[in-house]
Order: sequence, then structure tokens, then C-alpha cells
Amino acid sequence: MKGTVKNFDKSKEANLSQVKKNEKTCLISEYDSHFKPDELVYDDFISRREFINRTGVYVSALYYNIVYDEFKESGSSIDEFVETFSSNPMIQEVNLSGTFKYIVDDDTVNGLGTYDDTHEPNIWEIVNSIDMEMFHKWLESGRGVVEIMKIFKDYDKEISHIMDGIKSTTSDIGDIVEAHRKALTLLD
Repeated sequence: MKGTVKNFDKSKEANLSQVKKNEKTCLISEYDSHFKPDELVYDDFISRREFINRTGVYVSALYYNIVYDEFKESGSSIDEFVETFSSNPMIQEVNLSGTFKYIVDDDTVNGLGTYDDTHEPNIWEIVNSIDMEMFHKWLESGRGVVEIMKIFKDYDKEISHIMDGIKSTTSDIGDIVEAHRKALTLLD
């Protein structure tokens, strides 16, 4: 489909196919400036949000490290990798239909805190909000496991110290019992 659309800021004509391309690149909007996601960020690669916007393929925060590893193994530039990623045979396309309804108060779904207060999220952004919440919980649980392991390690040290004390005391008691037996033997 060819056509033109007025650019309201500069009154220049734009190609309709370029507008469609720009719509595709806005699947997930910019995050609110106060929002700091827990997502992995790679200095030599694009953000997960930008990756989704450029490829049109949703990738969870948990899976993004696998995409990064594939990028590193490919030896391609970022642009080459992104342009060819949609030919990945593991990509599943799903036609969406119907209306998605959610509770506005549900901060996991509504994107409050992720996007600005007046933003109405699209389905991509809703899935992204849920995904980032899940990833945050996964990271928190991992941190919890690390803390529990530290506690167990500290307890293990304490138990080892107590066991050493018991061995020492047992040895001392054994020496006392042996000395007592010898003394009894001498009295006989």
C-alpha cells in the first residue's frame, strides 16, 4: 500500500510504508524515567525493549540472555543480527483477536511505574509488564536462596565448632574415666 501522511511537526510528506514500519518499532514504549528495570543489559548489544521493537518478536527478560548468546555466536553486527532474527525457525506467530480486559488497579498488568501515569498500555506492554514482574520475582528468589545458603554456611561453621568442642570434651571425659579405672585398679 502506497500513500502519504502529513507530518504535523514539519508539514513534510512521509511514505505510508515508513509509517507502518515506525508503528512496528513502537510495540513497547519508552519506560518512565523513574523506572529502573532489573533486566540484563549488555554493553555490546541493544536493550531487550529495543530488540522487541526492532524484530517484532517478544522475548522474555529471562530468555534474553539466550538471544544475547546467539548474537555473540553469530559474529554478526547488531543490525545484521536483528534484521535476520525474524527468520528464526523457533518463532511462532499467533493471530490475536478479541478484546483483552484487565483490572486497572492490577499494577502487574497495567504498567504503572513502568510507563508514565497517563500511558494506556497495548497488549505487548501488558505482557512485558507481567514478564518484568515475573523476572523481578525470579531475581528476588535467587537472592533469597543466596542469603539462605550464607546462613547455612554460617550454621555449618558453628556446628563444626560445637562438634569440635564435643570431641574435645568427650576426649577429656574419656581421659577422666580411664584415670578413674586405673585408680580403682590400684585400690584392688
